Amino acid sequence: SDGTPGTAQQLTTLSAIPNFDPQDVYAYLFDAGAYALVFVYLIDGPYSDDGFTAVYRVDRNSATLLQAVPRITGYGVAVYAGKVYFSFHSDTEGLELWESDGSVAGTHMVALPLQPGPTSARPENLITVPGIGVLFQAYLGPAEGREPVLWNGARYLPMSVLPGHLSGVTSNDSMVVFGTRAVMIGNHPNAGGELITVDLTGDMLFEWGME
Repeated sequence: SDGTPGTAQQLTTLSAIPNFDPQDVYAYLFDAGAYALVFVYLIDGPYSDDGFTAVYRVDRNSATLLQAVPRITGYGVAVYAGKVYFSFHSDTEGLELWESDGSVAGTHMVALPLQPGPTSARPENLITVPGIGVLFQAYLGPAEGREPVLWNGARYLPMSVLPGHLSGVTSNDSMVVFGTRAVMIGNHPNAGGELITVDLTGDMLFEWGME
């Protein structure tokens, strides 16, 4: 619809979703400029990931199914350099960072998994940093725990800002960006719970002002 009476039209059916029941389905739309990505979720079970997810590209005239998986997934959307980034699940790599250019072929995991294998990095709280990349929180393994990670469109710029599995980001919703510096609530190995700032302009993310 263009917002005027009588202009609403159906772009597609939701036939990709099995056992479709409108009472168990909800959708999240993210505006990517020339098109939108729509994540459609079917809730089907007692656990948070029980169900089905279908991802559609939607524009003025059409809707195209890009991905569909038998679980609830697809979180934390951000746009950078003409691509949409989000956290998504695959059977081989678990929950990792994905990207989409709005096409079927261009919707996939980024070049490398952050945590290869089913352990997965579980990216959360994706934030676009203009001219720099996509910043997010991720699980880097038992030695580091959850840390901020930057994807610059070609590679990751982690890594352990605060060494040790009990250090690093302590709140999934705490990270914000001011210019080229990220601020978050973290657990510092020397100072305990503190506000942590991270410079995003170098070849590695590094801790600032908390030694």
